[in-house]
Amino acid sequence: MTAQRQIIWDIVKNSDMHPSAMQIFDAARARGHISMATVYNSLNYLVENGYIRRVEIAGEPDRFDRRLEEHYHALCDCCRQVVDVELDGIVQNMEQRYQIKVISCGLNLHCVCSECLKKQQCPLP
Repeated sequence: MTAQRQIIWDIVKNSDMHPSAMQIFDAARARGHISMATVYNSLNYLVENGYIRRVEIAGEPDRFDRRLEEHYHALCDCCRQVVDVELDGIVQNMEQRYQIKVISCGLNLHCVCSECLKKQQCPLP
């Protein structure tokens, strides 16, 4: 792995959030010279080779996740933070209920996160 890819992988794997390519670029640039193209190419390489996961949310820039095991995401409609959520047994339930075999699953929930609820900064619908 190239030194620049290693830096990008370190940024994602040490992040508690789900950074976007721009956030990763800003963090990598603080460590030295890097281009946005290198960030995109490196992120694609890391996703394709199973180092990280791409989190796709409609209308949002892709985010990147260090967790490879099955889990889901919730997007705060106020602060735009992406948080991991566990929906234990959802795939198994769907398989049993509908007699299917789930190959992959992408599920994103929209929410108001606990911090925004505490601050009451976002009106609930």
